Amino acid sequence: MNQVMLVGQVEGSYEIVYDKKESERKLMKFLLKVQRPFKNRDGHYDNDLVNIKVWTNNIDDLDISLQDKAMIIVKGRVQSYRSNNYEDDIYYNEIIADKVTYLNSLN
Repeated sequence: MNQVMLVGQVEGSYEIVYDKKESERKLMKFLLKVQRPFKNRDGHYDNDLVNIKVWTNNIDDLDISLQDKAMIIVKGRVQSYRSNNYEDDIYYNEIIADKVTYLNSLN
């Protein structure tokens, strides 16, 4: 079963990309800053930046209210893809969100 839940803070602004085949469909892309569950050598928590994508049928009013630094929960699945860069294959992971829930926002 491919399911993931992440709690984190929106990092920066989002981008909306329209589907080439269906102009009605749109994809929202943004970064989610997620704190690691352990401290580094300096005694601080590091963060991971996770690529999140949400299709239009899941965002409703999300594009109006998604703000930088908003705390959210993302439920979705991991999707991997391969990019052929010169001689090496590079693998990337991203989260395709099914549901986004706000914990709070700054404004």
